[in-house]
Amino acid sequence: MYKILKSILLLFGLVLGLILHAQVNIDSLKSIVNKVEKDTNTVNSCSQLILAYMYSDINQAISFGEQGVKIAKIIDYKLGEANCLQNLGMCLMNTENLVQTKEYLNEALNLYIGLNNVEGINNCLNNLGVVELFL
Repeated sequence: MYKILKSILLLFGLVLGLILHAQVNIDSLKSIVNKVEKDTNTVNSCSQLILAYMYSDINQAISFGEQGVKIAKIIDYKLGEANCLQNLGMCLMNTENLVQTKEYLNEALNLYIGLNNVEGINNCLNNLGVVELFL
């Protein structure tokens, strides 16, 4: 009985630790986004926040995505823009807005092609294939 209780408490502690770590990570990403100086770190944080909120708060995820794309264009950070567009596309796929999803993914694909970013190209093509299945 003692071993079972010990195992349950250990499991609970691990799960709680993961939850708290995730919240700290989100908070630190938000602090980067909210700083006055906008740079590549801001765009990268926006891109990660899209993924963090994609399933829990879709509107927040879209807001971070649009903010990331806007900043990336201002500072001419093509890779960050492509990453935000791709993540926005994935986010919108969950809303079943497949036309807008396809537009974002195609825009990201063109940026990845211009950057010769093979991983980005492959991910976009894969995601576009999934979208085509549902159109």
